[in-house]
Amino acid sequence: DEPPMLDMYGATWQAPSGYTMRPDARRYQFWEASVAAQLGLGAAVDYALEIGLDEIETRVRDLSERLRRDAVDVRGVRVADLPADERGGCGRSGIVALDVEGIGGA
Repeated sequence: DEPPMLDMYGATWQAPSGYTMRPDARRYQFWEASVAAQLGLGAAVDYALEIGLDEIETRVRDLSERLRRDAVDVRGVRVADLPADERGGCGRSGIVALDVEGIGGA
């Protein structure tokens, strides 16, 4: 499977018009990196740690459960999540799957 773009990090030149891709997942990485994105990620991590990961998890679970509860009252909308006991693990996540009548799936 070839990535959509290659650079000197994901492949090496073998001839004037040839290259060999890396055999591992690094073929999908780029040598160039967005400094702004890296700084933004660092700021987001700092902010999340300041708030507290447990607080964030509680808020996300509360909001997603509220959406699940309220969505059943909307005509043409069905909550498509699996029940927590069928999933196993730690239960439902903050991602809510909805089926909306008249709108096809992705």
